[in-house]
Amino acid sequence: MMKLTAKRFNRIVQRLPGLPLICPITMVWNYHCNWKENVERLNHGIDLFNKLPEEHRGIDQTHISEASILVIPDFVVEHDKLNDVIKDFRKELYIEDKILYEYTKELSEKDFIARFNKSLYEHILQEIKSAKSSSDSIKLEEPLKKIANWFWSEDINISEVKPFYSKKNVGGRPAGKSKQTIQKKDEIRKLFVLYKSKDIGDQNKKDAARWIRDSLLKSKPKWWKGAVYKESTIYKVLKTLK
Repeated sequence: MMKLTAKRFNRIVQRLPGLPLICPITMVWNYHCNWKENVERLNHGIDLFNKLPEEHRGIDQTHISEASILVIPDFVVEHDKLNDVIKDFRKELYIEDKILYEYTKELSEKDFIARFNKSLYEHILQEIKSAKSSSDSIKLEEPLKKIANWFWSEDINISEVKPFYSKKNVGGRPAGKSKQTIQKKDEIRKLFVLYKSKDIGDQNKKDAARWIRDSLLKSKPKWWKGAVYKESTIYKVLKTLK
């Protein structure tokens, strides 16, 4: 089976017009229907739609392949729009990707959603790192919090969930920094987002450093080698964050 790369996943996110603001998904429709029949019904509906007079339909819609998935974000369920999304000829939340489609055959829906949301989380982290201004970075913190909150509400340790792509596909590492150091700083960043989303403590970086160290001492990721950073070291990392 082919592997999904960070670059490929980023393109998938960017092409999802039905996800104007990145948010966690809560359902994948492939697990709730006969997917082949669902695709056939949608394509039949698209054929009928394309036969309408042009002034009523706009541009022709293309068929979707069976090697696709339909992701359902939280706001679709909240606003009772599920049927509209399933029958949407514009396919705004359908993703045509053979690799993700194959994963639906291998993983349970719960595991697929967790890994998809972790991939979204990593995608946003990369966007924050490459943001050209602090205002762009701040805009991305809200969806990051929302995804972190989803993991917390589902009682899933985000650090233990693998994204669909390997971290080594995200991009080159800065000179002079080891892969382990970068991983540890990313972990501190994730825990800081979680700290802010829970609205606990004094909500400042010194208090956050204390909370993050306690969290790491209780549940250090399996890949973390050596002792947990001192509170002062964690605070130095947090001071570099926007």
